[in-house]
Amino acid sequence: MACWRVLVKCMMELDMTRSTADPCLYFKWTEKGLVMIVSWIDDMLIISKETAALQTKKEFMTRFDCDDCGEIKEYVGCKVEWNGSELKFTQPVLLQSFVNEFQLPTKAFGMPAAGGTMLKKPVDVNVLTGVELTKY
Repeated sequence: MACWRVLVKCMMELDMTRSTADPCLYFKWTEKGLVMIVSWIDDMLIISKETAALQTKKEFMTRFDCDDCGEIKEYVGCKVEWNGSELKFTQPVLLQSFVNEFQLPTKAFGMPAAGGTMLKKPVDVNVLTGVELTKY
């Protein structure tokens, strides 16, 4: 809790806005672009264009004793992939442990409709009552 209080104070000093959707996500718009910071206890991940990320990292390193891990490949158990335009977080080790523990099938299941199919409202189907709509 003490670490979190110091972090929240620091984020306010840096004019970072705390996300209402995720309390571990902070962001701000700068002249260099959007800067997002993901926190996990005392681990921070800065997501931004390089110049804005370097500036934010510098601001953090003046306030805290930090280790610079460079470009991230893994973050708190997640594999991180960056292809130049998308950032992708996956958890292959966790998923494999579920497959092993619960003997899940490794076969991929098909989608119920072909890709690009437009779903349309049926014309001659009975309409469900309000009770039927909320039954489950």
